[in-house]
Amino acid sequence: MPRVEYWKCGGCGKLKGEDNHWFAVIEHADGFFVAPLAAIAKPTEAYCGEQCLHKALSQLITQLASAQLVAAR
Repeated sequence: MPRVEYWKCGGCGKLKGEDNHWFAVIEHADGFFVAPLAAIAKPTEAYCGEQCLHKALSQLITQLASAQLVAAR
């Protein structure tokens, strides 16, 4: 029996529908990778559109910059 996957937006909590254009984010120690959700097997997080993706990336960049500043001290 096929496995059914449900995606919930990491930004707004919206559930993925058939026609949505979702994005996947995979975090690495050195940064992150963004791609269409359909292209990624196991994303760290999924986002329902550009607005939620931009907000999440802004927060992620701020976190990475803060971590680099702390590490440099």
